[in-house]
Amino acid sequence: MKRKIGVIVIILAAASVGAYFGLHKKETFIYNGFVEAQETDVPARISAIVKKYYVGEGGEVKKGDLIAELDSSDIELSYNLALSNYKRAQRLISVNSITQEAFDNIKYKYEEASLRLSWTKVYAPIDGQVIYKFYNDGEFAAMGSKIAAINNISKVYVNIYVSYNTLAKIKIGMKIKGFIPELNNKEFYGTIIFINDKAEFTPKNVLTRDERERLVYRVKTEFLNENSNLKSGMTLEIKLPQQDYEK
Repeated sequence: MKRKIGVIVIILAAASVGAYFGLHKKETFIYNGFVEAQETDVPARISAIVKKYYVGEGGEVKKGDLIAELDSSDIELSYNLALSNYKRAQRLISVNSITQEAFDNIKYKYEEASLRLSWTKVYAPIDGQVIYKFYNDGEFAAMGSKIAAINNISKVYVNIYVSYNTLAKIKIGMKIKGFIPELNNKEFYGTIIFINDKAEFTPKNVLTRDERERLVYRVKTEFLNENSNLKSGMTLEIKLPQQDYEK
């Protein structure tokens, strides 16, 4: 009887040791990073009063969608005059009543007025989501000032920081997997697009002092965001392929 008990104890001990090493062998280090989107500023190309916004903050736009319209009263006057002069010059040049140089100058003024008139309408340069409106309807916008800012939400970026030992095991183009626990561990598939070969201290937003004092390497990752589930500022947890936990 004692012999049977001894055998059982040995088997249980062996099983426990095996489970311990098996679990630790498969343990994967999880990296955390904040989701960032490419932000594009949309400037005013002329100085004018904002006549109307056609989309609000949070609204989604496609490239070429009208975002805002600037007052064009004075520009329309210049355009109509330039157009009238250009039509007259076309008739005169056809019968050799003006020189080619004079005609070219009139044509240039017409094209310039036409271009300035087109600038009174502000269009989205990319697909994305309007995150800021910098004016209200009726306010004056100076040339070069921001009319709106758009986030490109079709792709998002996450920076993670890895140790020297991990640096040798990763490469640009490597496929990775991220997930968000708050979305029932929904998985997102991404790619490593940049690896900084210069060491730096872990950023200040890392919680513990010990981690902040470590020298690490920044790795930039890109994730497709087809359903717009990933929002700027969210924390994404990332697993690198076939990486054991860091020591």
